[in-house]
Amino acid sequence: MQNDFYTSTEVSTITGCSRRQLQYWRDKGVVVPTVNPSGKGRNVYYSIRELVALTLMHRLLSLGLSFEPSVQVLEMLQRGETWLFGESLEPSQSKRWMIALGIKDYSPAVLNFDRDFALETIERGGGILDLASDSIYQRLKQKLAEFKGEVMPSSDDYLLAGGQESVVCRLAPIGSKELLRLDSGKAE
Repeated sequence: MQNDFYTSTEVSTITGCSRRQLQYWRDKGVVVPTVNPSGKGRNVYYSIRELVALTLMHRLLSLGLSFEPSVQVLEMLQRGETWLFGESLEPSQSKRWMIALGIKDYSPAVLNFDRDFALETIERGGGILDLASDSIYQRLKQKLAEFKGEVMPSSDDYLLAGGQESVVCRLAPIGSKELLRLDSGKAE
């Protein structure tokens, strides 16, 4: 996969981002194609590195973040977690973060996941979004496999596990008294 490049139309199909979003994000310098970043003619191609960034942007927007906070989170991860945006979908590490909202001037903060801090933030009226590198890669791998006509397990079937223990985070529906439920159990 390391030498694969994709056109805007292909990237739109793979990531779920519209071609207009891709153009807008390219114009704003958020995610710029590797080959011919000017965007002229048929020479606009995206690498795996950009597909990871686009998958992350799409995920953040789908979680309800607006454009500016999503860009801020993307930039924080690009600066602090450069390994996440490599040319391989099989990185040597895996990491889980939480995006804390409403802690300081409503800007997002990207932190290593901490259950106690997450609960404390929610109790103070802030918001927490759970984000794992494994889920980003798994989502992109699934979409690439579908695009190429290959079959692989659905991302819904993918379990994030650390050793023998797993932690599953479920957000309850809005209006529910149960804001956040953390389950810990043995991975099977």
